[in-house]
Amino acid sequence: MKLETGAWAAKLRCEGRSVVGVDYVRGGASCYARADREVIVSGGTVNSPQLLQLSGIGPGATLAAHGIATVLDNPAVGGVAGLELLLPPPHPATLKARVAQ
Repeated sequence: MKLETGAWAAKLRCEGRSVVGVDYVRGGASCYARADREVIVSGGTVNSPQLLQLSGIGPGATLAAHGIATVLDNPAVGGVAGLELLLPPPHPATLKARVAQ
């Protein structure tokens, strides 16, 4: 197993219905890692569905609406949050914090 730190997973590479590797960015360079056996996706409840959808795994109609080729039409990927993961936010988020004194 190889673990890359400081990297951003950009897309899963598929052959047929199997994930065979991952495209990622590390230090501004595009990289690719091919799996010998399996690919483990562990990005949590937001990043895992986002990575799957950007890779063409998810609700086919949603993927097509964003110009992403469907590898596997699976409406369960993304659940309720599916569409907003593919779209940029309509406005910048703001956070106001108050420090207790």
